Amino acid sequence: MCLMLLGLALHALGLPYSLLVATGKIAGQNISVYAGLATFVCLALLSLRVGWGIYGIVGASLLGRTMRIAITYMLIYHYREVKEGPAL
Repeated sequence: MCLMLLGLALHALGLPYSLLVATGKIAGQNISVYAGLATFVCLALLSLRVGWGIYGIVGASLLGRTMRIAITYMLIYHYREVKEGPAL
């Protein structure tokens, strides 16, 4: 149950993904989604081999979503640096 409560916070942190969608940064969207998907698949397979069952799948899902959010924030920061120049 406590793992599922983290989903609300991760959903709120995922709002910058909408910025990538709104600005039409299709490559940025794809990079963040594929990184999150790859993280989920690798961790889900690892958790099933270890024997954690459904808790491992839920944890892998949360970590995959966290990876997608982290990549999205990095890309938004990168696009801002390219457009405005380096911050002092």
